[in-house]
Amino acid sequence: MHVRKPTSFTDLRTVNGRVCASFHEAADIMGLLQTDNAAELCLSEAFAYQMPNSLRQLFAAILVYCSPKNPAQLWLQFREFLYEDIKRDYSISIHLVEVKVLQCIDNYLRS
Repeated sequence: MHVRKPTSFTDLRTVNGRVCASFHEAADIMGLLQTDNAAELCLSEAFAYQMPNSLRQLFAAILVYCSPKNPAQLWLQFREFLYEDIKRDYSISIHLVEVKVLQCIDNYLRS
């Protein structure tokens, strides 16, 4: 849509006369990729309306389909919302709560 009359895949990877190593790199140079805060904005909006289990599914979907640049930072920013329901059990340590939540997310990733 943004390369006029391409005749090869190399044309699609060429930006300002330079052939990029990948389509992703070419799209990034042309400014076609969204900023990485799209996942953050999505989770910020979702935690107001969804239950923690649904948020864990959404978090897993973001990891799979959006490939955020810093998933660890995303985890640190939203972990309180992701384990809100499990944290209510006061007999479980916070470390064990995080382990359980990460196992749930891992199960979603595997499915």
